[in-house]
Amino acid sequence: MTSVSPKKLRSRITAARLALKKAHAEQSTPIQTLITDYTQAIDNIILDVWRLSPILEKCALIAVGGYGRTELFPYSDIDILVLTPNESSKKIETACEKFIQALWDLQLEIGHSIRTIEQCVSLARDDVTIMTSILDKRYLAGDKALDETLTERINNHQLWGRKQFFEAKCQEQKQRYQKYGDSGFNLQPDIKHCPGGLRDIQTITWVLQYHFQATDIAAVYQTGFINEEEYTALNACKYFLWQMTLSLQLMSQRTKTRLLFDHQISIAEQQQFTDKDGVLAIEQLMKKYYRTVRRVSQLADMLLQLLSEALSTTTNPEIEVLNDRFTITDNLIEISHTDVFTEHPSALLELFVLLAQHPRVKGIKAATIRAVKKNVFLIDEKFRRDPANTKLFMELLRQPTNVTEQLQRMSLNGLLGQYIPAYAHVTGQMQYDLFHHYTVDQHTIYIVRNLRRFSLPTYHSEFPLCYDIMQTVSKPEIIYIAAIFHDLAKGRGGNHSLLGAQDAKHFCHLHQINENDTDDIVWLIENHLLMSMTAQREDIHEPDTITRFTEKVDNSRRLEYIYLLTVADICATNPTLWNSWRDSLLRDLYLSTKQLLQKQNKTLNNDEIIKSKQHQAKERLLDLGYKATQLSLIHI
Repeated sequence: MTSVSPKKLRSRITAARLALKKAHAEQSTPIQTLITDYTQAIDNIILDVWRLSPILEKCALIAVGGYGRTELFPYSDIDILVLTPNESSKKIETACEKFIQALWDLQLEIGHSIRTIEQCVSLARDDVTIMTSILDKRYLAGDKALDETLTERINNHQLWGRKQFFEAKCQEQKQRYQKYGDSGFNLQPDIKHCPGGLRDIQTITWVLQYHFQATDIAAVYQTGFINEEEYTALNACKYFLWQMTLSLQLMSQRTKTRLLFDHQISIAEQQQFTDKDGVLAIEQLMKKYYRTVRRVSQLADMLLQLLSEALSTTTNPEIEVLNDRFTITDNLIEISHTDVFTEHPSALLELFVLLAQHPRVKGIKAATIRAVKKNVFLIDEKFRRDPANTKLFMELLRQPTNVTEQLQRMSLNGLLGQYIPAYAHVTGQMQYDLFHHYTVDQHTIYIVRNLRRFSLPTYHSEFPLCYDIMQTVSKPEIIYIAAIFHDLAKGRGGNHSLLGAQDAKHFCHLHQINENDTDDIVWLIENHLLMSMTAQREDIHEPDTITRFTEKVDNSRRLEYIYLLTVADICATNPTLWNSWRDSLLRDLYLSTKQLLQKQNKTLNNDEIIKSKQHQAKERLLDLGYKATQLSLIHI
């Protein structure tokens, strides 16, 4: 072991890292080439150490994990397996120990295991993580027959059945999502572990390779299971995330996967993003990152669903025909034939209305998801102006259950941004301030989710006042629309509240929302910060403060709306932002304002009371669909 100079080997490691760093900075070489070249450089160094001990040729040196996939980053762990013969001698054991120690002496981050084939098989049978690591194995040196025997023992679906392995990896994914907050759209995401990160791409690859006994995702593509667009998108997303990972590691000089704010600034500069048109370089970089994460999540959902269907053992599926366009098969909704969306573009929205109306349905068939993605372009200006489509969207918002889940699905698959262009503009847009924890689009979905939760008994103890108010709100869709549009004008220059109100007014006109409700929506968007700013920046125990706020709110209906929207907005901004102090401030402001409004209402004379009743009656008639010509005949 001492015949090779450790100093020269360390110099080679340093040189490999410097070459990688230089090529990465020049941005002239594809990231996959950079990573492959660096992995091979480390291979050569490890093999030079291996060859110093001839007795090791009775063993097999195998790269596993990311190193086995030829995806080695400069400061990542180098995972190796030394596969020993069943009848291992003391000399072999000593040689293996010295080999590992020599690698550690070179300051390589080695993760190692020294096992026989039987030990590998036994551990892989009991632990899906070990099984997965071995699936990524790559032969480096030594007894090739040992490696081939391990391949045969691992790849025959005897240790893990296809369905068993698939379900275990899906469970791993679910647990990982819970650990990382079920979102990849927060301010400082983990590139590897957050939903939509590299681990999701790896999960897709593992389950597909295992199912098809394929060596890599390219071989899976050759089977026709994934189409060309999906294969291209999967690789493009992977290589972009590799770029981010490599930049992060080279900057920190250690294994890091969390993209902190300071690193985002440096990476944006390194990748030559520049401030332009009022959009910061860091915002451009991170918008690309978040849109990549969204695409990975969409691919993961669809491909895992597709494999789940392939693994289904149902021989006589339960089929329920919903209409000429949709059926439910084994609790999954699907189109009745391949041309549904081209023949009936409205079905693109109808799909999500039906999902909301049938809460027992677990999801969408993969072929239908593919068809949605293929036909989303059909949602154009003509589509948006079609009364049949606007009616469907309002019908979705008015459903008693599953609204948020369907909006999230529409967002993930690109429909929400296609239907509401302003939403597409902020997709992946981060808000760099002291408060916002999520991208604008994800923040928007979370507000609607919070508003929906306020009506559920489960959340009564956490938000008692919100729950009580929500029980009396006759048109919750008014607040949902305000929530959807309140931040959609961010990043366009100017006052986002005023610009968002203009967008919402246009939306209300297209969706035949009556004038009074439109006024409430516009007012809510223009003033969505009013209550929080008043509560936190002014003395709400001063009568003048309450009077000014009451004058702006004007009536009890708007007070209820803005209170609910404010609480939902704060809770959707940052998981830690809502606390007892803010709860108390907003509650006191709400109750004081309500008391003053009630006092003012008692002073109304009979004429004002009559006028108020007439106004309510007119609003009700408008909701029932009476035309203006009919209303003119009614003396109110």
